[in-house]
Amino acid sequence: MKDKLSTHYDLFDAKERINLTIAALARDDEDELMRLRVSCSRKHYTMLDADYCFGMDRVRYACMAYADLCKSAETNAMVCNLLITLSDELRSLYDVIFDLVTEDLGEKYKPSESVLSKKQEALAEYQFIIDDVSGCFRKRVSELKTLHETFKDFCQKAGIDHEFAYKWVAKADVFEVSDHINFDDFEVDVEFGERMERSFLELWNG
Repeated sequence: MKDKLSTHYDLFDAKERINLTIAALARDDEDELMRLRVSCSRKHYTMLDADYCFGMDRVRYACMAYADLCKSAETNAMVCNLLITLSDELRSLYDVIFDLVTEDLGEKYKPSESVLSKKQEALAEYQFIIDDVSGCFRKRVSELKTLHETFKDFCQKAGIDHEFAYKWVAKADVFEVSDHINFDDFEVDVEFGERMERSFLELWNG
């Protein structure tokens, strides 16, 4: 089989050569790998400036990572906000229904301490959910603020125009929350920001 192949090494197209190379890698056939490589045709290409092409690739990767991270944080923030609204409405509805039922029973009915206690427990449970999810919401928005500031710092260090980079990413409709929130009320997550900065710089440095 190898003797037959050896007379055709220079005739393989790229796809055939790739599959033969994978097969050689799978069986640790270093000699075959060398034959496939040495017999591969050489070509000369004219292309755009490599620094420009590779630079644009790095910018694209960083912007894509930024967009994906923001989209994830924004989606989580919107879910948290929905849960807060729903829990608050359920709490209010429970309170209203309890009062309506009490009124419907007439003036002679007076809820016992046990009944009133259970009402307060139920309302407190709704409040606990609201407080808990509110904490998650603040954390997600804090991550968003951190992402925006970290990306801005990254652009400055990489010599990229942040304003245009942001507008480019924004075309993908990833800033549904960011465009309608006042970030002044939220803190930056320093540890998260340091991790994101390292990630952006790794993408930029290749």
